[in-house]
Amino acid sequence: QQISELLQQMERCIVSAEGFQENTQQASELLVQHQAIVSGHWQNLEQQRSQVDQLQGEVDQQSQDLARQWQEWREQQRALEQAKSELKLQQSTLQMKEEYARLLGIQIQRYGEVHQTLYSMAEGLESVNVASHIDLEALEKMPIDALQALTHELQSDLEKSSQFVRGQEEELDFKQQELDALAAKLAQVNEFDRMTLEAELTDERDAYQFLEDTLVGQRRNLKEKEGLLKQHGSILAKRQGKPDPYAQEGGMNLGPVFSQLDGFRHQQSEELQRVEAQIAQTRNTIDQSKSMVNQQTQELDNRRKDLDQQEHNLQTRRLHLGELRGRVALYQEMLQPLQDNLSGLQQRLEGMTGQVSQLQQSGSEQRQALAQVQEILVGLAQQPQFVA
Repeated sequence: QQISELLQQMERCIVSAEGFQENTQQASELLVQHQAIVSGHWQNLEQQRSQVDQLQGEVDQQSQDLARQWQEWREQQRALEQAKSELKLQQSTLQMKEEYARLLGIQIQRYGEVHQTLYSMAEGLESVNVASHIDLEALEKMPIDALQALTHELQSDLEKSSQFVRGQEEELDFKQQELDALAAKLAQVNEFDRMTLEAELTDERDAYQFLEDTLVGQRRNLKEKEGLLKQHGSILAKRQGKPDPYAQEGGMNLGPVFSQLDGFRHQQSEELQRVEAQIAQTRNTIDQSKSMVNQQTQELDNRRKDLDQQEHNLQTRRLHLGELRGRVALYQEMLQPLQDNLSGLQQRLEGMTGQVSQLQQSGSEQRQALAQVQEILVGLAQQPQFVA
């Protein structure tokens, strides 16, 4: 009986593995749940790392594109500075040409003044010939009849011109008389009629001045025709063996001087026209260059503002990328210890599961041994010597 009681006590002392197995199962399930949560965080970390890599590629590409655009902008800026330099050179060239044209105009004016001064000096001298230079050799070879006819034609033309000039001079004298009469009348009229007479006097003075200016050219033309007739008449008399009807005048011939002055003035006038054409062309080129420079300057200013904005956006993205990298690194730094702890717990739990299995197997073996001992005791108790 005592042995049986001891066996029962031993059976009660056998550790049951069922509680350990249940707790181990619950711990395993809880560990699986935590691992699933951590695995989700690892996936999120990988996604964020992939986004960071993608953003890094975009930032690198944008940085390369922006560097290329800045290089193009700098090349265009250098081209613009070159265009500005060329524009300044064109403006300097224009100023030089304008100064040259001004000097040419002064020279032409001076030639005209010299021509007018000489003509005014020779106008009242009968002995001065102002006709243009003629081809004397051609007149020497011309048939006498043709030379005589030409001289007669020149004489007739001179007479007509002389009559016309005399008529113009008479008209000019008549205009002067009218002016004198209007001036005398103006001194006698009242204030009401004065304005009308003053206007009429102004018109008459303008007409007088116009007629007088016209007569200056006509007198010059008449003087040249007289000189031309004298030259032809002298050649004709010489070839006819007659005395020169103009030899006794013993004057001088200013025709070649006037011809040379006119030639110089004509040459300078042609040069002035050529320079003025160049000036007009240069001004047109400068206007086009200014328009192009202004347009390019505006375009480059707008382009620079756009590049500055892109630079700012790129810097913002770089800062954002740095923040994301910091977050990913911190995320991994926080997640890795947790994963290590879960892995350690997993290993310990697996060891405990093995120990529980061993404990369960040992308990079963112990119960089987106790059952066998109990059976042996029951058999002994039924022996006759123990029954009594």
